[in-house]
Amino acid sequence: MINYDGRLFRKAGGGDGTVAQYHQDGDLVWADFTGGKVRRGTVTGVCSPDGTLRLAYTMVLGTGEVISGHTVNVPQQRPDGRLVLREEWQRFGDHAASGVSYLEEVPTRPSVSERTGSVGMTGWDGLRDVVDGRLRLPGDDGFEERSRPFNERFRDVRPAAVLSVAGPDDVGRAIGWAREAGVPVVARGGGHSYAGNSVNRGLVLDLQDLDDVHVDPSTALVTVGGGARTRRIYDALREHDLVFPLGNSDDVGIGGLVLGGGVSVVSRAMGLTCDSLVSTDLVLADGSTVTCSETENPDLFWACRGGGGGNFGVNTSFTFQARPVPAASTCLVLWDWPHAMDVLTVMQEVMRLAPNAFSARIGVSRAAGQAGVVSVVGQHLGPAEELRELLAPALAAAPPSRVDIADRTYWEAADYLHHETAGGAFAVRTRCTPEPLSEDGLRTLVTAVDKWPGSANPDGAGAALFTWGGAINDVPVTETAFPHRDVLFLVSMDTAWLPDEAPEVVRGNLDWLHDLHRDMGEYATGASYVNFTDPDLDDWRAAYHGPNADRLAEVKRRYDPDRVFSFSQAI
Repeated sequence: MINYDGRLFRKAGGGDGTVAQYHQDGDLVWADFTGGKVRRGTVTGVCSPDGTLRLAYTMVLGTGEVISGHTVNVPQQRPDGRLVLREEWQRFGDHAASGVSYLEEVPTRPSVSERTGSVGMTGWDGLRDVVDGRLRLPGDDGFEERSRPFNERFRDVRPAAVLSVAGPDDVGRAIGWAREAGVPVVARGGGHSYAGNSVNRGLVLDLQDLDDVHVDPSTALVTVGGGARTRRIYDALREHDLVFPLGNSDDVGIGGLVLGGGVSVVSRAMGLTCDSLVSTDLVLADGSTVTCSETENPDLFWACRGGGGGNFGVNTSFTFQARPVPAASTCLVLWDWPHAMDVLTVMQEVMRLAPNAFSARIGVSRAAGQAGVVSVVGQHLGPAEELRELLAPALAAAPPSRVDIADRTYWEAADYLHHETAGGAFAVRTRCTPEPLSEDGLRTLVTAVDKWPGSANPDGAGAALFTWGGAINDVPVTETAFPHRDVLFLVSMDTAWLPDEAPEVVRGNLDWLHDLHRDMGEYATGASYVNFTDPDLDDWRAAYHGPNADRLAEVKRRYDPDRVFSFSQAI
């Protein structure tokens, strides 16, 4: 497989002087470029096993005009060993066009692997001398556990070193050392990035030991370390019967959750995780530590509420406003596959009219060799009797194969709705819709799941409508960096396989997902949820950040002008 990391390309024949240096982690590829008429530009996408690049690009011209599109680049090797890329490009928008051009490789600077390899043991000893935390190199005890991507699609991405930081001072010193050594650096909290963005080929700052949780019962303020995970936070909150919105997976890190917005099963009633954020401490690209809140560094605070993790600094602590724990009830209802259309149609209307206290995930799924299943999983901040009344239209629409509707304490509900994937490799793509999907839109989802090509991963594949709206939409679109404040359903589509399955199985799964995402573009918007990271997006800036993209870019230029914090879809 061709590795593009560190390679420089320009238009064949010199073009307008624009040169882009490509970076690669696993099958993720990206590049920043400038020159000629381009003030700044970015390409990002994926590399196929045969070296073909499928990229999305965005360029800001000197005139201020923004141009975006996508390309398919097929590599050819010259006799001198350098590459030529045949680029089939398509431009979107008012100046839509398409064509073919060629890019040629030019002499390049050292790649990430060359730079990290040149550090040597003596260099890593130099880092050890300035930090209090433990530095782990490949082969050391605990290295694999603290560097393994959650999504095994990216298991080939292995860092040169992992530093388990002892505190914010370690983070600042490590960033300074990495800048001096020319080694890429990335922070890792829970490690749950769907696109493997919490691991690189340089230095990983492992925040796992920054997991203290302090609850002040007099103010209901909760301060958590940047590496704390959901289960630890829940356990601390339970002692005081206080709560703020959290996810339903024990190992999800608080950093990625809140920085990407943080949608949970109680978000319709309580808002996003980032809506409960009061302040956060960050270590910036220059190694300094700042606190940001509504009154202190408010532009950075704005960006930290939904702009996406890893963009502006390393968040070492967060403070949230909690509230008294409410009563709760839960539901798990299953139907056989022939009832899919009836249930989805009715449940969309149920959720459109539902009170904010009720939130649900409406799903259709399949595992290899098994019939499809229709499911509704949800939580109501009220008694089970009310929840059963809310679900009555769906229960009457088709006979369920299982019904579990029960009163539970809030903590019992959290345990009941707890979810962990089966592991392995997977891909997720999303769209949003402000209204119920049409019958054709629902049928597109159901038909696709029915025709899923299959894999050996027991998680299989599926599609789901996550109910948003409610308190999420009570906040104006530009008040925080999270832009999806006018959405009724997040339409999620996913597939999974095992890491060692044949390439044709992997390609079949990814092609299936690509086609479904494309087809759903007729029925839902192009908006996507940044925490369900999708490396295949054509225009990820617009999809993730919408009208907030330009302001996020301004914050990035102010706090990280040298792009120390850089990855495939970094702002």
